[in-house]
Amino acid sequence: MYSEDTDWCFRIRRAGGPIRYVPGFVATHHGRGSSSSMHFLMLQKALSRDRFARLHFPFGKALAYRFLLALGLVFRGVLKLPIAVLRPEVRKDVGCQFNIAMALFVRPLSL
Repeated sequence: MYSEDTDWCFRIRRAGGPIRYVPGFVATHHGRGSSSSMHFLMLQKALSRDRFARLHFPFGKALAYRFLLALGLVFRGVLKLPIAVLRPEVRKDVGCQFNIAMALFVRPLSL
């Protein structure tokens, strides 16, 4: 959820190790224990993906990744605008997506 699995797989692959898929394995997560709200979850996912890029990619690629991440949030928000006019809960999501995109734009690129 917060890019830990992506980070581990990336590091294992870079070290020459194999990545395996175990189809019979089941992980059960009970009741949203890791985030208090959907907006907090969206923010943490965006920030963790940005951090992953900053850790593992050269500066230019990390900057491009951040830009595309923010652009995707804005694009999804724009697509939801017609629905947001009628539904306040969607309006809240759209505002949150725009705020997270803006936070990515103004955030320094250093770790």
